[in-house]
Amino acid sequence: MYSKEKILAFEEQIQYIASLSENPSNITRRTYSEAWFSSLIYLSQKMKMYGMNVRVDGIGNLIGTYYPPSLKSEDDVAVVGMGSHIDSVVDAGAFDGVAGVVAALDVARQIYEDGNLKAVFEVVAFAEEEGSRFGIGCLGSRYATGDILSQDIPPEIYLMSNSFNQRFQNNNIIKNNASEDIGWMKDRYSSFLEIHIEQGPILYEKSQTCALVSGVVGIHRMEIAFLGQANHAGTTQMRRRRDSLVMASEFICGCWDYGQNQKNQVITNGKLINFPNEFNVVSGKSEVSVEIRGDDDDLLEQTVCHIRRFAKEIAKKYAGEVLIETLEQIPVRSFDKNLLKGLDISSGGSLPKCMSWADHDTKFVSYVAPAAMLFVPSKDGISHNPLEMSEASDLLKASEIVFRFFKERN
Repeated sequence: MYSKEKILAFEEQIQYIASLSENPSNITRRTYSEAWFSSLIYLSQKMKMYGMNVRVDGIGNLIGTYYPPSLKSEDDVAVVGMGSHIDSVVDAGAFDGVAGVVAALDVARQIYEDGNLKAVFEVVAFAEEEGSRFGIGCLGSRYATGDILSQDIPPEIYLMSNSFNQRFQNNNIIKNNASEDIGWMKDRYSSFLEIHIEQGPILYEKSQTCALVSGVVGIHRMEIAFLGQANHAGTTQMRRRRDSLVMASEFICGCWDYGQNQKNQVITNGKLINFPNEFNVVSGKSEVSVEIRGDDDDLLEQTVCHIRRFAKEIAKKYAGEVLIETLEQIPVRSFDKNLLKGLDISSGGSLPKCMSWADHDTKFVSYVAPAAMLFVPSKDGISHNPLEMSEASDLLKASEIVFRFFKERN
């Protein structure tokens, strides 16, 4: 379907960005690193090749804007957008985020060569989606949509962002000062789309080349602290022990067992902090993280209630106490049904549907504009790993569907 030359050109762009790394032995491209800056300069050159005006907002999101030749005023037509993130985790794969940005640029190329789109088209390369630099996931999209308040962004982020202002200017790119354009995406887009790798095994195992993403699952996060009594490991008889680590261990195993029986939920205990954490001391306090993801808010709440009840039962069993803190409750977010229907029609009506079990920038965009996503398969379901891989032909198919969709609607 696609020529070897087109596939090779697509792959070369992804691999070139992968080569822009903080560490020559792996792929690491955190926001505000030299590798990140170099990737934005490279992308800006591609944007300009396709007739786009380029700017960088206050947090570091790169925006390329294409104005149709016949356009008299931006107020006359809709603005449609695409994007994904350009930052990475440490020791990453080449495709997460980057594949979506390169696919969006391929749509920009098609629009530029066609010349008949009756809309303004934008591509956004989001900053700090992974949270690898500052621990705030999707910071770029949250800044652009106004989801995060200016006072909630640590001052060092603004300082680091502004330190690049002159360097962007030296490359003929306008960069706004940090905080001065927070929320600029509000009411801007009539539609916003993102192409992304699935980061899971479903599409690959079913040999499906592309899927519509119905939405993003909800996430509940809690911290459970089991309180026992620290004591001497030699002189404290087993029957007298109030061992917090035993409580935490039974709790973790119970979460695992419960999760095995849930159809559309996953439960993760990813963090365990034990006190005093010594060879010769019975543990007195053990903190366990709980993250629950699911595609149904009511079922999520049922699982949360079960987890809380289960933790209390274990503490009582071992004559201990338990403290339960809710850290975050994020509801299921559905994408725009009209966009999903239009994309399906543009594909020929053959696309399967799935949910995203990972968070994405487009989820935050969906609160200020109609938004949707397309997934392409991840080989063996591997992501955040150097073995991460998706086929260029699948990504080109997705970009072709999006181009057709935009052209039919605008």
